[in-house]
Amino acid sequence: MRGRECLNMLDENNNNDNIKNDCQQCKVEDTKPVANSKCCKCAEDCRCGENCKCKPRRCSKCKGCFSALLSIVACTLSTMALLKTCDKPCVSVKPTQTATIDDSKIRSAIIDVIKNDPQMLIDAMSAGIAKQRSDMTKQQALEVTKYENEITKASYSLGDKKAKTSVICFFDPLCGGCIEFQKIMVDILQQNKSVLFHLVPVAVLGSKSEELAKIYYEIVAEDSDKLLAFIAEIVKDPSDVDLALRKISISKSNLSKYNDIADKKMVSNLSLFDKIHATAVPAMFIKSESGNFTSIEEDELIDRLK
Repeated sequence: MRGRECLNMLDENNNNDNIKNDCQQCKVEDTKPVANSKCCKCAEDCRCGENCKCKPRRCSKCKGCFSALLSIVACTLSTMALLKTCDKPCVSVKPTQTATIDDSKIRSAIIDVIKNDPQMLIDAMSAGIAKQRSDMTKQQALEVTKYENEITKASYSLGDKKAKTSVICFFDPLCGGCIEFQKIMVDILQQNKSVLFHLVPVAVLGSKSEELAKIYYEIVAEDSDKLLAFIAEIVKDPSDVDLALRKISISKSNLSKYNDIADKKMVSNLSLFDKIHATAVPAMFIKSESGNFTSIEEDELIDRLK
């Protein structure tokens, strides 16, 4: 019923037949029910008049019930009880009444809603996923704060060591998002922004990622001052390591003596990745003035450093 609360929200002493309903679709006021124009769940008659153009639809009460059910946190007894109240024509339910739940009817109703309004399911799932991701990153940030010393010790650092802004990033050198992060980092540091990056490479994409991640550590061991220049080159074409090394005047053969060090670092980094319960890369965290870390995205970091 457009433009009006569901009738079961009205006092049961009211005379529903005398209630006028201003239909927002038809722009018609009338008290005479129109045949074959009912709420598709409540079966409540449309009261827009003989000129009503309404199609079968859900009233506001039904729509609220099903939206709640389809959200990630819905499926509680109270929600199912609300569904039951919308399984019959809308009437007042006394507080002492107990709704009996019919699972088959609920399933049938849910399927019907999904068919008629799939966007409702998509929106509910999106909201649930967003909340789940938010909760997950908050927990990860707590773990990063807890293991800060261990993480910074395992990382290699780039930037201003006296900077008040400190960023920890777990990344895979071949991950698309991680490559974009590295480009942003290079740009920030080349502008001499006051920020310190603690980089922790993890090879989540396989052997090629691990091979490249080890080279990062081997360059740090050989000549740490050349690491930023190497990153600036390798992000242009991550498949051509030899070219990037030639650009910074380092021979790949010279790095082989640091293989054992790099191997141990990669094992340690994966352990840290598990400790903070990270599930994706890049996983970026920025240190606040309070000393705690919070999760941050690349665009947020850029905005903070403008």
